[in-house]
Amino acid sequence: MSYKIDLNLFLLSALLIPIQSFAMGAKRPSVPSSPNSEVEAAFQKIPVGFAGTSLLSDGKGNPILLVQGIYEAKDPPEWLEPLETLLPLGRPVYFFSWSQFPSLESNRDLMIQGIRKILSDHPGTQLSIVGYSAGGIISLMALDQLVGDPDYSRIKLYTVASPIFGYNAPNVLAFMGAPFVGIGTIEIGIGAYKKLHHVPLQNCSAFVTTECALDKHACEYGHILPQQGSQDDPQEMPCGSDNVTRLDHDTHVTAPGSAIHQIFGI
Repeated sequence: MSYKIDLNLFLLSALLIPIQSFAMGAKRPSVPSSPNSEVEAAFQKIPVGFAGTSLLSDGKGNPILLVQGIYEAKDPPEWLEPLETLLPLGRPVYFFSWSQFPSLESNRDLMIQGIRKILSDHPGTQLSIVGYSAGGIISLMALDQLVGDPDYSRIKLYTVASPIFGYNAPNVLAFMGAPFVGIGTIEIGIGAYKKLHHVPLQNCSAFVTTECALDKHACEYGHILPQQGSQDDPQEMPCGSDNVTRLDHDTHVTAPGSAIHQIFGI
């Protein structure tokens, strides 16, 4: 019996270490170490512990929705450079905060509410969603549910450094690790692509940093999902897998800054 307990603890440790690695990532010097006043004021609009959609900056034109990853922190470094780039554009910028402890479906449904409200508040516009890391997975799940909505064609989704395929964590570890890192975190490790309908999703693309051992798997079609298509036949692949931009020189945490420049041509 003691051998089995020790083995389970070892497996749990093996699960938690990579999860925390992709949640936080490594920071390079080009990422601002502290926000400027405009960015800091924007972050202040997100209530502490709040889960849902917050308006960071009002404006005119096509709205932008940024979606956080697992790691929650005041002034998260991965969003400093993107916000310094986006806020001066004068467009409406929203931020979706979520908790890793409820299920991914709970967070997905909360995000869908926010998406529908943004589209309602900005009629005739195109909504760009930029989902970072695990936030890209929740965004993907939300879009998967919105197929068929009248406003579906008004949504453009970009996943950035999102480990769509997880890393094949065993299902049994969900019961062991959930109290420590949250149900949502465990579901991502197991592979959130399993929750998708595998219906071809339009207006989707992915930015993948090959410096991250987790999200780079989005490029490895046959190795991860041989039964779901290939690079030459991507129609059954999850959103983004048929339109991947590689960020070869970015760490996990610097990827959003590079992706924002390419997405919005800045």
